Amino acid sequence: STLATAGLFYLCGSASAFCPTRQTFLPPSTVRPGDGPQLHVGLDSPASEAPNAYEPNRDDAVQVLQEFVRSDFAIAMCQYFSINPVEYGELGSLFEYVKLDNLSEGKIIIKLKETFGEKKNSIMERLSRDLRARIPTISQIHYINRDGRDVY
Repeated sequence: STLATAGLFYLCGSASAFCPTRQTFLPPSTVRPGDGPQLHVGLDSPASEAPNAYEPNRDDAVQVLQEFVRSDFAIAMCQYFSINPVEYGELGSLFEYVKLDNLSEGKIIIKLKETFGEKKNSIMERLSRDLRARIPTISQIHYINRDGRDVY
C-alpha cells in the first residue's frame, strides 16, 4: 500500500495532483476558439479587472438559457403551471422574450410568460444565479413586468 502510494506520487509529481481545484475558466462548452480572448481570472481578482477579460456573445447566453429551460427546476415549474408537456425544454415555454442587445454592457432583459408571475422571483433568482455562474461579466438582469422593471 505504501509502495503503491509512493509510486503514484512519483508518476503524478506530487499529492496536489489528487486534490480538487477550483475552476477559474468558463466551462469548455461556452468558450469556442475564435470567439475572442478567454476568461482567465485569478481566485483573488474580479473578472472586470482581468486583462483581456472574456466578452460574452449571444451564443453563450442562448446556450445558458437553453440549459436552464431544460433543467429539472424549469420543467417542474412548467408542470406546476400546467404548461403543455410538448413545450417543456423550449425557450418559448418559459419566456415571452429575451433581449440580448446590451450583452456587451453586461445587461440582459427578460420577460417571463404571465403564467409564471406567481413564481417569478424564484425563477429569476435561479436564472440569474445560473447566468452569472457561467457568464461572470453579466452585471444586470432586467425582468420586465406590468409595473416596470425589476433588476436581479
